[in-house]
Amino acid sequence: MAIINGDSSTVVVDAVLTKKGRELLAQGKEYFKITKYAFADDEVDYSLWDSSNEQGSNYYGIKIENLPLMEASTDGNLSMRNKLITLNKDQTRVSVLAGLSSTINLNGNQESTITPGTNSGVDDQTGYTITLFDSTAASIEASGIAGHEGLVSSSGVVTTLTAVGTSFRIIAKNQASLKTTTIAIQGNESGATFIITLTVNALEVLPDGTVNTGQTSGI
Repeated sequence: MAIINGDSSTVVVDAVLTKKGRELLAQGKEYFKITKYAFADDEVDYSLWDSSNEQGSNYYGIKIENLPLMEASTDGNLSMRNKLITLNKDQTRVSVLAGLSSTINLNGNQESTITPGTNSGVDDQTGYTITLFDSTAASIEASGIAGHEGLVSSSGVVTTLTAVGTSFRIIAKNQASLKTTTIAIQGNESGATFIITLTVNALEVLPDGTVNTGQTSGI
């Protein structure tokens, strides 16, 4: 969803429903109820803040305010990459996720374990939410949070997988061609986010004509 200022008196809300959202809407308003939402500022370039603007403090952020907004999109690879969070009033620093690599490279059937940590430790009890934006690249398994063990939800045309836990296994699927997608990890209490690029290599055809599926290969 995108919120666009048409003029000084008009605000246009551009919303695109996912496949699941359209299904619920078709069932009636008693089924289509928005209970959770998030805000993001992916298109905002804060480096444009200009405290030296000679027109005064009301114009320090004029370039930011005039930035064009992205159109609504259901593709998690393109939108909601920088979610806004709410912090405690007395918090003096922003939490960040640690112990993670920005890239994971796998062959088919290989796996990698992701175990996030938060520098402030605030996510120790509530854990993390992981989102894999293309289920054709890999599957995920989550552990560590009671009540969420083995629970993976899906959404979207290109199926997005989401799970909650403190540790996650990423199991790559065999690919006929190189596939790249994105994994997003967010602290459930801190709101801190980390983005990982997942690359799954294409199947290797061996000299004898057989295919190397990666089943006996290490990471």
